[in-house]
Amino acid sequence: MKGMALLRAKCLLLGDAAVGKSALAQAFHSDGSVYPEHYLMTTGVDSIVKSVSIGKTQDTVEFHLHDVGGKEEFLPLAQKVWAEPSMLAWVFDTNVRSSFDGLAKWIGQYKALTPGKPIRGVLIGTKIDTPATREVSIAQAEKFAEVHDLTYFETSVFKAQGVDAPFERLAQSYHDHYE
Repeated sequence: MKGMALLRAKCLLLGDAAVGKSALAQAFHSDGSVYPEHYLMTTGVDSIVKSVSIGKTQDTVEFHLHDVGGKEEFLPLAQKVWAEPSMLAWVFDTNVRSSFDGLAKWIGQYKALTPGKPIRGVLIGTKIDTPATREVSIAQAEKFAEVHDLTYFETSVFKAQGVDAPFERLAQSYHDHYE
C-alpha cells in the first residue's frame, strides 16, 4: 500500500463463558488502564472499536471487536455476527481445562456455519497470573494452535501482561494481506 490507509477489520472473540473475553477486550480498548473490578456476563454480543497503528507505515487497522457471550443460550444471537469476520480470537482460561476443551466445539460450530472459510486468527490463553492453578500447559496450547493454524498468546489482564500482542499480530497479519 502507498500513502496512508485505514483498514477496517471485524474480529470476533470466541470461547466459553467466564474465560476473560470481556476483560481482555476492555483492557485492550483502554490501553490497559481498565481492569474490570466486577464481572458482568456478556449477554449476546458486546462491541468495541479500537485502532492499531501498523509499525513502519502510516497505516491503521480499525478493529471492530465483537465480544461474543460464551453461554450456550446466547449462541443463536452470536452466530448472527459470525458472518464474514476478518479474523478470530479463540479465548480460553489457562486455569480451566474445560474452557480449553470447549474450543473444539466453538471451532466446529464456526466451521459448520462458514464452510470452506479459513480460520484466520489467534489462540489466547488468559489468566496466566495464577500459575498454581494452571490446568492447560503452554505446550498443549501451542500444539492446538498449530493444528488449527493459529498463533498462540498468553495474557493476564489483571497484571496488564500480553494484552496488546495478539491484537497487534492480527492487525499486522490483516495489513499484510492487503499489501
